[in-house]
Amino acid sequence: MTVDRPAEIRLRKVLGQNLKTYRKSYGLTQAELAEKVGVTQQYIGFLENEYRTPSLQMLIGISKALEIEIPVLFKGSVDQRRSL
Repeated sequence: MTVDRPAEIRLRKVLGQNLKTYRKSYGLTQAELAEKVGVTQQYIGFLENEYRTPSLQMLIGISKALEIEIPVLFKGSVDQRRSL
């Protein structure tokens, strides 16, 4: 059994929020993004709701599907970056 560290919890939260925001901004459902990435809709939901930490391979797939760089998924809020 592993214990979640505070840093991992914060990363999950930022990733989940950004993933959901970017997915919606592209007009994609969880199922549509899941199909592009090659995972289930449930897995995308787990990421967005901070229940899972994705592997590097998964992050690569998500970033390709959303056409964004991986670090963008872990930066502050999407709204803050858009206003810059």
